[in-house]
Amino acid sequence: SRPRPLPAPPMTRRTPAALLPLLAAAPLAAAPPAADFARDVAPILERACVRCHHPGDARGDVALTPADLRDGGYVVPGKPAESGLLALVEPGPGGQRPRMPKDGKPLTPDEVAVLRRWVEAGAGWPAGVE
Repeated sequence: SRPRPLPAPPMTRRTPAALLPLLAAAPLAAAPPAADFARDVAPILERACVRCHHPGDARGDVALTPADLRDGGYVVPGKPAESGLLALVEPGPGGQRPRMPKDGKPLTPDEVAVLRRWVEAGAGWPAGVE
């Protein structure tokens, strides 16, 4: 005669039903909040960029204005992979120092992530802010 198959361990048989209340109560991983220009983005740009890239003294012919950033391809709203700004402030291969800022402390990974979220969300820039 054939051997009878072994029954599944008790926990396996009850797992789906037993886990439903736990799964329903478990918080889902929340997406990071959208980057707010005034609260999140402007302080990063002021600390790391404005000193050298402002209207009237735009080193490298790049000023931190919406027109310069967009026209130069530094910020492509909704497309972080195409935005040159992110390539400039991210560490290079093997953790090399980013190309920007040339002077001062490089952006932290959190600051780069803020800029990435800002670009992903459309790179909104409040009217009247230059």
